[in-house]
Amino acid sequence: MNLIVEIGNTNIKLALFEGRELKQFWSGQEVDRLWEELRDFKIQNAILTGSGNTDVVWWNEIQAKKKLVFTREMLRNIQYEYRTPQTLGTDRLINAWYANQLYPNRDNLVIDTGTCITFTLIDKESRLHGGSISPGLYLRAQSMHDYTDKLPLINLAEDYSPELVGKDTEGSIISGVLLGCIYEMDKRIEEYQTIFFNLNIIMTGGSTQFFENKLNYKIFADYHFTIKGLNEILLANE
Repeated sequence: MNLIVEIGNTNIKLALFEGRELKQFWSGQEVDRLWEELRDFKIQNAILTGSGNTDVVWWNEIQAKKKLVFTREMLRNIQYEYRTPQTLGTDRLINAWYANQLYPNRDNLVIDTGTCITFTLIDKESRLHGGSISPGLYLRAQSMHDYTDKLPLINLAEDYSPELVGKDTEGSIISGVLLGCIYEMDKRIEEYQTIFFNLNIIMTGGSTQFFENKLNYKIFADYHFTIKGLNEILLANE
């Protein structure tokens, strides 16, 4: 089995693949508990990446024939229009590369809805242009609570249907956070499509279920997109 480890800003994600088939997936902040669940599996190959702290002791305990730590040099066919490719987050790199592998004759826009909402554009010539970074759902809600005296911390649920006009403080925050993100995404996509016609749009990340049916555009949504891309990189480097 292949073990995929992605250490994010908030959660750690672990996945087991047989070939390209996802067999097991875990996500959480309790690393020791996640690691304990892996001990019964025979791991042949493993790859580690992340935007968070990747210096984890338990990685050294994994007995695998091949263990890789992701680097940008593994993505040999990407050209960079981004002025500082060395500063690109690994998740954005992996998402762009994997989108280009799946849809090689399309201009691809990947929206990752994690701690931050990132837009990453890679065109059909494999040129990674860049995009945008803005606060994600929970970061917006948390920051309003942390930097004001009166605003409560709202527990955002997946089934919220925000109203345009919030009728109380909680409803106003939900409207501002959720609809603000939706309007931002829709407008950005609209602007991208004036430059890149027939744009293929992919969404992934922890808040995918909030947004996948709320945008005005057809998108391909896959919560495990980054994990699958990492597995593809591991397969390509066997």
